[in-house]
Amino acid sequence: MTVSHGKRRLNRNTLQFSMALTLLVGLPWGARAGLLVEDLCSGDPCVISEDVDGDVGGVLTLDFGDVDVVLEAVVDLGETDLQLVAGSFAIRGDGQLRGGASLTIETDNDIVLDGTRTTGTVRMLADSPTLTLNAGGSVSVSGDLLLNADGPDSDGGTLSIDAGGGIRLTGEVEALGGNESTGGTLELTAGADVDLSGDIDLTGGGVGGGSLFITSEGGVRLGAVSLDGTGELGDGGFLEVSASGDVVFTGRVLGRGSAAAGDCGEGGSFDVTSDNGGVRFEAAIDFRGRGGDCCGGSAGIIGESVSIRAPLLFLASGGDGCGGDIAIDAPGIVCEASGAVDVSGSGSGGELTLDSRGDFSAAAGCSVDASGPDGNILAKSTGAVRIAADWRAGEDLGSGAPRGAARTFIEVRGCSIDITSSASLRSLGTDGENRLSALGDITIDGSLTAAGSNILRFPTGFQPTINGAVNPPATVIEDAELIPCDGLGTATPTTSATSTSTPAPPSATSTETPAPPTSTPTPMSTALPTSTSTPTSTALPTSSPTEMPCVCIGDCNGDCIVRISELIRAVQISLGSTSVDTCQAADRDGGGTVSIAELIAAVRSALNGCP
Repeated sequence: MTVSHGKRRLNRNTLQFSMALTLLVGLPWGARAGLLVEDLCSGDPCVISEDVDGDVGGVLTLDFGDVDVVLEAVVDLGETDLQLVAGSFAIRGDGQLRGGASLTIETDNDIVLDGTRTTGTVRMLADSPTLTLNAGGSVSVSGDLLLNADGPDSDGGTLSIDAGGGIRLTGEVEALGGNESTGGTLELTAGADVDLSGDIDLTGGGVGGGSLFITSEGGVRLGAVSLDGTGELGDGGFLEVSASGDVVFTGRVLGRGSAAAGDCGEGGSFDVTSDNGGVRFEAAIDFRGRGGDCCGGSAGIIGESVSIRAPLLFLASGGDGCGGDIAIDAPGIVCEASGAVDVSGSGSGGELTLDSRGDFSAAAGCSVDASGPDGNILAKSTGAVRIAADWRAGEDLGSGAPRGAARTFIEVRGCSIDITSSASLRSLGTDGENRLSALGDITIDGSLTAAGSNILRFPTGFQPTINGAVNPPATVIEDAELIPCDGLGTATPTTSATSTSTPAPPSATSTETPAPPTSTPTPMSTALPTSTSTPTSTALPTSSPTEMPCVCIGDCNGDCIVRISELIRAVQISLGSTSVDTCQAADRDGGGTVSIAELIAAVRSALNGCP
């Protein structure tokens, strides 16, 4: 990923031109005479040690050139905006910038805001105040930055940081919106690591929660963040992270919709991409819809690996709401015992898609809940799949309850599938199905429960091992068109399931192949992408050995389905924020980027299916 900082010099030239115009035209002559740079401090570093009344009206422009500036007193701007240029800039001790609706600080080197005032190192109270920090070096802030709305109809402020080096915010960032407005915005662009270990509060009112946008050439670490919407209709806010290195969530991130009586807000939007690193969740991500018929949020997560160590909550907690959607795409996905995923909804269940181009595992305790009408779970892997937790999709609503339009299912695909003794897969509601398709061994020591059918599909020469409870009894399908993964199972045909722990399997595990159910099982996707450690022979062929594979613009992983996460990746390639190598299928003409026409073709593939 490449982040260009060529605009910094242009920004500075523009700022200096603006300052010149202001000095010549914009300010009263008396104000100009009273606030010359040389009257504030001298030397290098230039230390401002006495309080300054900077409320001169209009814009206060201070150009220190290449001199380093240190603020140890209060500059009270009142209604005046500030534009400041320096070699470097720092706020220390009792230093504070106060007032104004727009503050811009431009430096060739570092910006350090470490003031200790409890009322904030920078304190702005206005309708959508803006603090802009452009640094050729790094930006480090341990003091508090308060950029709050000044009334119920005012929006929270915007903090924009563009740094050639890293960005480190360990103090509190607060940009609260009014009751009838939106929360603040935090926009970060860094040439190195981004560390947001301080609390960030961008809570909004009835228009919605705030927004957090991060682009980093290094890694990203986030602490506690609030993007909640409140008031009568406030939706949760937006979080978008694009990084070259690891992305780690160490604090709770909130993007919940409002829970007002009678009205409510939807959960927010959560998108994280790591081009060359992993994504790790060590604290809860809560983007639920909290009331009425409002829905949980949506998430797209892409990385070289994904580790879920805390709950991902995209549910609808209101009585009639719909669960959210989560799509995770990574070469390896691990959900640990402390993790969980919830996209449930009483009005309609949500959708979870796990796309692992390698092994996938869900430890005991890593529950997945897509309950509610139409809820479904799809977990596919080019390696081994191991599930040791409780997974649930759909809901048994009774004969008189409303029913969803889509068939509920839990679908698992992989080279091998192991449902351990601590696991249960429950696909409830009308015609609910558990569908397991492996290119090798299927072992069921836990339980499968479906309102409709349990379907096991495997290559010729393999038979599932069933020691757990399967209700109704499994429909086993030996599919000669499936090509086994190398080194898995046995190539010698068997006529009965092999029990690994009991003399005889329960009656529900009869290994005879019954006739297909009245409702024909929905076909599995015709291909599985290969991982770096899995031979290409593991791909599933199409419906006949001589049939051509599907051709699908935007199908990054070759499974003949274009998903939201793949569309996001195509857009990132088009914008230049990620390499075309991450999804060559989006670059139809081989031009090295993704054009608008190719984006449209990818969207059509997502909507209409792959030819």
